[in-house]
Amino acid sequence: MAAGNPVAVVTGGGRGIGAGISTALARHGFDAVIGWTSDEDSAVKTAARIGETTSARTLLVRGDVADEQTSKDLAAAALAEFGRLDCWVNNAGYMAAGSILELTGDQVRRCFEINLLGTFYGIQSAAAAMGEAGGRIVNISSEAGIRAWPLYGAYAPSKFAQIGLGQVAALELGRRGITVNTVCPGIIETDMVLDKWAAESAVTQTPVADIRAAVTAETLTGALCTPEDVGDAVAWLASASAGSVTGQSICVNAGVTLH
Repeated sequence: MAAGNPVAVVTGGGRGIGAGISTALARHGFDAVIGWTSDEDSAVKTAARIGETTSARTLLVRGDVADEQTSKDLAAAALAEFGRLDCWVNNAGYMAAGSILELTGDQVRRCFEINLLGTFYGIQSAAAAMGEAGGRIVNISSEAGIRAWPLYGAYAPSKFAQIGLGQVAALELGRRGITVNTVCPGIIETDMVLDKWAAESAVTQTPVADIRAAVTAETLTGALCTPEDVGDAVAWLASASAGSVTGQSICVNAGVTLH
């Protein structure tokens, strides 16, 4: 393995949960290749914040994970810039919310293209770049991949499938020293979740503030989790301490799925 800091690729790593993951990995000593698609400003701000608060190096790479070439480009960028790849986080996601009777085929297709196919391409590129040196792959699914929710007729099935894909990858890659795990965040107040709440409000005529209060009330701690909470879970799975953990799905949702 090349000398230097361990290196992580984080798809969708410039904003929301992805920014929390990129920042946590940087705090734990990783240099990071941060993938972004449409929000360059957030990606630049995340990289700047990492530079101000840690000694980690960052590289921004634009691309759509639904395109196979994007994952190849991210892996190539990690090797070219840093000379190694130790961790790959399939975080980029897409949410389409609405009644099954109203969702369109295009919305369902986009969920599966990004959430499942994007993860598939990421696993392929990560494993190829890691080779026999081993490494860590962490997929970011959702508590909606553990338990079905109404109005998630496109999103939830793609997240269930993402967890299954991670288990298959763990079975196939374990003897190469590559662990594959899935983190399932709960409701975290990111831009994507706010969009989801707005869509739910439009369908149910429930004010967004009431939706937020109801979601918070379901937690065992009385508080929603943060992007940093998810990032810390990913950083542990990426560490040497988690070398015997693979094929698992870990919820970061303040215990909501115990209800």
